[in-house]
Amino acid sequence: MNLKKISSSILSLGLLVSTAPTWAESALRVVCSDANSGVVIYINGENKGTCEDDQLTFFLPAGDIELKAVKSIDNDHERTFRKSFYLSNDSVKKVTINLSRTQLTEEATTRIAREKRIAEKSAADDALNLARQGDVTAM
Repeated sequence: MNLKKISSSILSLGLLVSTAPTWAESALRVVCSDANSGVVIYINGENKGTCEDDQLTFFLPAGDIELKAVKSIDNDHERTFRKSFYLSNDSVKKVTINLSRTQLTEEATTRIAREKRIAEKSAADDALNLARQGDVTAM
């Protein structure tokens, strides 16, 4: 009889554990228009997929959410959307993506800044060498 009671308790506990996550999550709906086709969705830095349909639904635990959408234009340019919000328990949050104007990617910005520093250093070195050779303009 005790063994029957123990296995009944284990079964009940197993059912409780397996159903717990479903009621602890909330829904996040991301609405994608035709213009947003191909946009990559990131939630808290994790790639969650691409906008191809009218809307995507994600089931997430409550908490702070950082939503980012990125549409690549070419190797150096992209359009982005960012939104931070708190997703509460058992709620549904609907977010419509409105992409920014085309801008440089982070990698392109870093590369261009590095190239500019190299060019400025080279120009300064050339001017210094000319000044040492007596070039009045370089001085």
